[in-house]
Formats: sequence, structure tokens, C-alpha cells
Amino acid sequence: MEELFKIAERGDYATALNYMKSGEAGLLEQIKQVLKSDDDDGLLLQDAYEIAMDRATGTFDPGPGLPGAAVPVDAGPVDPALALQFATLLQNFIIKAGDNLEEAQDLRGISIFRFYEERRRERQAEMYYRQYYEFLKQNNYAAANAFIRDPHNRERVLYYLHLKLTDADEIGFQMNWQEVYDTILDNKEFETADLFRQLVMMATGGNPPEGFFDYEGRKLIKAMGEVSMKGGRKSRRRAKKTKRSVRKNKSRAKGGR
Repeated sequence: MEELFKIAERGDYATALNYMKSGEAGLLEQIKQVLKSDDDDGLLLQDAYEIAMDRATGTFDPGPGLPGAAVPVDAGPVDPALALQFATLLQNFIIKAGDNLEEAQDLRGISIFRFYEERRRERQAEMYYRQYYEFLKQNNYAAANAFIRDPHNRERVLYYLHLKLTDADEIGFQMNWQEVYDTILDNKEFETADLFRQLVMMATGGNPPEGFFDYEGRKLIKAMGEVSMKGGRKSRRRAKKTKRSVRKNKSRAKGGR
């Protein structure tokens, strides 16, 4: 499976097609095992299909400042027609492998095929989000503001944020994004914070995750935690000092006898 993916990744679809046709039985069995085990090779299948479709349609936008981030740099020009043939044949192999499972599965409607356009849009949007995120993490607020004011960039960042901020399973992303907002306010970058708030409100339809903008509350909790930690250290120092004093007193008592 990995060998096929490497051939397809570099854009040599003529070789990939020959590889698939000449080793059809073996490849079908490999795909069956992937479908049964649901391991990482399944991601290779999806990546191979998506990259081929990107090249076949020629519509994938890797985002600003991140050339080739999602689609590998080709050694030479890739024939879109061959890329489409590969994607179609791979699709047929997956469907056929599903039919041949012990408990046959009709895989014609799985997301790898039905929702390619949606995933393509999401992957593109992620590239734009990552560029905006990098500006913010680097404290390059002027660049972040200019970037997000561009309607083209903002539309794509908003699409990605909507997916992440309205998904109850994306709590890790939401907490991280909240920390970015706190850092902006810590640095007193109020213009950037205002643009950030607008993005979050637009992405969530005016319903951000609970407590998302409670900066003062989080700052108070953080301050209380720091005081508690300091108090804890002092308490431990006092405890150590008390133990030393007890040992000294015992030694003196013994010496006095």
C-alpha cells in the first residue's frame, strides 16, 4: 500500500496504473485488510485519492505563503487525465474490496468519494487559517490584521473556524484558540482583538463557546493559581524549617543529658 502511495504521490500515474492492473488480486486483498483493520493505511488511500483528484481538477489552492503544503511538488508535469484515471480506478478497487469482505459493504457512498469537494474546501481553508494563526503566534499583529481584512482570506478562515468552533468534539482547538485571544489582550493589541472577536462571532453565528471571551475571569483564575502555588511553596518551606527545628531541639536535649 505504501509503495503505491509513494508512486502516486510523486505524480507518476502511468506507473501507478500499471502497478494496480498487474497486481490487482494482491492489491484488492491489501485494501480488504485495510478496510477490516481501519489502520493508518486507510489514510494513505484517502490521501492518494484526494491528491489525484486535486491534480485532475487543477483547482486545489494550497493557500498563501504555503506553496505545495498539501500537494507534493512534482518532479515533472502531471497529466490530469492520468490522475483522473488513477483516482477512478482506486475508487473502483475500494468498492470492489468492500463487496468482497466477509460481511459485504457497499462503499459507493463513503465520504472519500461523496464529499471530496467539501474536504477540498476544508483543506484549502485550513491553509489560510494556518497562515493567520502563524502571524498571531509570532505576535506579527500588523500582518495578521492586514491578512484577515482581505475578503478572500477572511472567507476561508471563517469557513475553517466555523467547522472547529461549532463542533463539540473540538474542545482542544477551542481552548487553544481562546489562549491566542488571551495573548492578544495580554499584549494590549486591542485592534487585533476586535478583529478576532468579529471573526469568532461571525464563525459561530453569534454563539461562541461558553466563556470564550471571559478574559478577565481567566486572568483572575490564573492569578489565584499563582498565589496558591506561591503559598504552597512557602508552606513547604515552613514545614522543612519546622522539621529542622525539631531535629535541632532533639539534638540539644540529648546533648544536655
